[in-house]
Amino acid sequence: MDLCDRRRELRHEKYTRLDSRTETQKANREVRNKMKEAKGEWIKEQRINTDKEFTICSSRNV
Repeated sequence: MDLCDRRRELRHEKYTRLDSRTETQKANREVRNKMKEAKGEWIKEQRINTDKEFTICSSRNV
């Protein structure tokens, strides 16, 4: 969330300085990368949980 707050602050400074555009782009890129990583971890956890549930259900039916 800190990255999102920083990104929000930089958005307001976007047109006040020349450097602020590159800083905003860098912050946006960091947020996107962190979100991709978090999504990947979430998908991995969901897959593991689904596999566990599947094996438990399969063993009950046997």
